[in-house]
Amino acid sequence: TRDLEDRNAELVHVHTALVEEADQTRKIVEQKVQALTELVERLRDEIQEGNSMLEDLQSQAKQQDDKRLELELKTQRVMEQGINEARDRQLAEGEAQIALVTSSGRANNEKEILETTSREAAALAESC
Repeated sequence: TRDLEDRNAELVHVHTALVEEADQTRKIVEQKVQALTELVERLRDEIQEGNSMLEDLQSQAKQQDDKRLELELKTQRVMEQGINEARDRQLAEGEAQIALVTSSGRANNEKEILETTSREAAALAESC
């Protein structure tokens, strides 16, 4: 019976050691789970913050793109207006040149008529 008591005492000792080791292992696992939980929460917060920053950057990029398109349209309108104004000036200059040539031609015709009339009047006066 002494052997059984010794064996029993040894088993109780081993069992107690295993229970203590299991308890320590459980505590370590709980600490690691807690640390991992906190890490996951921090990562979740950082991902949320990153997503928010990304949305802000996308919004800014869209605003800049909208401004760029607006400036391109304004530039195009200004260029078209400049082209139209240049064409209008060329048309006006052409019309002015046509009017000048026409006026000059009329003046030459009237001069010839006056010269012819003057010669005829002089010839008529000589014949009288």
